[in-house]
Amino acid sequence: MSSISGISSNSSISSILQNMQARAADKFKELDTDSSGGLDKVELSTMAKELSKMTGTTLNVDDAMKTYDANSDGQLSQDETDTMMKQVVGPPPGPPPGSGGNEQAMKAYQA
Repeated sequence: MSSISGISSNSSISSILQNMQARAADKFKELDTDSSGGLDKVELSTMAKELSKMTGTTLNVDDAMKTYDANSDGQLSQDETDTMMKQVVGPPPGPPPGSGGNEQAMKAYQA
């Protein structure tokens, strides 16, 4: 019996993670107003304002670009943005849901 509930639990976790990834992708597309496939400084500034409003976390756009623009193309790809968000606010919480600023920040990014 425990293996059956383990499978169900793993399926639920997988479903939750897929949903979170889809929401992050949707939010990235929303922020990428010029549909370039990356966030430039202006678009990243919009994200920083939303992040600050939701969580109180301050993001220095110039520093973020220098730190997370791995290919130095002047914009953050979705992977680079995801890496930044994980490092700035921490990884998304796993089940059972936690509470606090990190969860709120990831919700802000994924909303």
